[in-house]
Amino acid sequence: MCLHSHRSSTKIHILQQEVEFGRLQTTIVQAGDSCYIASGEIHSIRNNGDTPVISLNVYTPPLRNCRKYQMACLF
Repeated sequence: MCLHSHRSSTKIHILQQEVEFGRLQTTIVQAGDSCYIASGEIHSIRNNGDTPVISLNVYTPPLRNCRKYQMACLF
C-alpha cells in the first residue's frame, strides 16, 4: 500500500468494488460505503479485488498537481 497524506480533507464514496483503507488500523470499505480522511492524516487505500475500483472523491480544498500525486503512488 502507498502511505500518503495531503493538505485537503477527503470524503471517499466507493461506487464499485471493495477497498482496504488503512490508517492506524485497516478497515474494509465496500461499495455503497464512505470514509472521511482529515487533512494531513497519513492513510492508504488498496483495491481488494480483480476489477477496478470506481469511487467519488471530494477534496476540500481541491488538490493541486493531481498528476504528480498519482505518479507518487505507482511504486
